[in-house]
Amino acid sequence: MRVNIFPVATLRDNYVWIIEHKNEALVIDPGEAAPVIAALNERGLRVKAILLTHRHWDHVDGIPELQKRFPSPIYGPKSTAMPQVTQTLAEGDYLEFWDAEVKFQIWHTPGHTEEHIAYLLANEHPGSTAIFCGDTLFSAGCGRLLGGTAEQLHTSLERYKRLAAETILYCTHEYTQANLRFAQAVEPSNVVTREYADSVEELRLVEATTLPTTVGKELKINPFLRCDQPEVVKQVEAHTGKTMTSRLQTFTALRQWKDSF
Repeated sequence: MRVNIFPVATLRDNYVWIIEHKNEALVIDPGEAAPVIAALNERGLRVKAILLTHRHWDHVDGIPELQKRFPSPIYGPKSTAMPQVTQTLAEGDYLEFWDAEVKFQIWHTPGHTEEHIAYLLANEHPGSTAIFCGDTLFSAGCGRLLGGTAEQLHTSLERYKRLAAETILYCTHEYTQANLRFAQAVEPSNVVTREYADSVEELRLVEATTLPTTVGKELKINPFLRCDQPEVVKQVEAHTGKTMTSRLQTFTALRQWKDSF
């Protein structure tokens, strides 16, 4: 089974990911309706379902207009802040479409917000997986703490690190270039980060997307996944003037540093 996955650019820097199969579409985190509707109409697709990762407006505000055009079930985490969800999902649930040709496992990945979930797609490519990670993980970065805790977010990201290196990460914001500037400040001797920053700059000059990314790539360039690396610890200690005694402490200080970078 093959599905087609493509992004629709919305708002200032959001991506709505579309999973296309059999003239139908799964729409993930539609923060704006018009570009999504245009893409669906261009391809002759109807919406089979809407999948949500968390409550923020830039991931849900397109739902009312989409529902007018394409009435469909809305899947997402159980939260009083998400009344639009018609089918709630929790850690360990499975979600199937097209007679189980597309099957997701649900991960609860709190930290950015307390209710955040991710959709692990185990059958996109033989021998590999993909995950729609919302705002938990970005290329070279991670989400801010906007409802969850640093400990929750660190735990969620540690879980991502255990995925196979070829796992594809479908992030929802075009933050890569800015994140890489921070990553280079945190790990100035990381040659991989420096070289990747050069290639990302070329992509953005022509407004090309830098996503999706992979777990393997992020393990080499993303400082939030590298809190055990000596240079990351050293730079965080230099920035804070404090000795770091654990990966969680390093991660927490790193997230605070990024907030004001």
